[in-house]
Amino acid sequence: VGRYRLQLADSSTIDARDANTGQSVPARYSVTPLRGPQLSLQWRADSANVRHSPAFPVTLPVGSHDVSALTLVLRHPGRSGAAAIDWRGVTLRCRNQLDQMLVPADYLDRVHVLQGGTEVGLVTNLPTNAETFTVPLAGVAVAPGDSVSLEVRVDVKVTAAAVLLGVEVPRGGLDAVDHNLASAVMIAPGPGTDYPLASGLAQLQLPARQLVVGFAKLMP
Repeated sequence: VGRYRLQLADSSTIDARDANTGQSVPARYSVTPLRGPQLSLQWRADSANVRHSPAFPVTLPVGSHDVSALTLVLRHPGRSGAAAIDWRGVTLRCRNQLDQMLVPADYLDRVHVLQGGTEVGLVTNLPTNAETFTVPLAGVAVAPGDSVSLEVRVDVKVTAAAVLLGVEVPRGGLDAVDHNLASAVMIAPGPGTDYPLASGLAQLQLPARQLVVGFAKLMP
């Protein structure tokens, strides 16, 4: 592990001969020393850790925009000299208080992922069946010994029903690979964390559509 560069030995070590007579002729480099590009050898990255913080409020009006659902903290525990880890996607699902999967397109218009306020993943074409969906990530790399925080934010559909809604990352829902080899990285939950990585449940609330007023006669 480290940085290396190949360099040709002194030109006097080159055995060059005249093609007709077979006599030795002197060799000379046009550039001295003659070196190749620098090569960095790194350990393979094969493991990572994840922690999360739920962020859904207790109540959430339908039609709400850019609501924080959960934060993921992705850590590379590798030693110095290991390859970076590229995070390529996060898979999510919608569920209710009975742990039943919900149809994402019935409740969400948009899901996006932010890193330090910058969008690194976006999905607007959500499934119309009760199934998981993946938000592809771009440019999310973590060096050994470092970590990165990703925030999952959602837009709630204005036509959503008034249910208890949660968004979560199931086991196996994070996709990470070694930067050099693109080989899979095993992701384990950090201390105090377990799958699913959940947002918590928010009670979706419909807008008030009717106001009932009562009057009482007070004058004699």
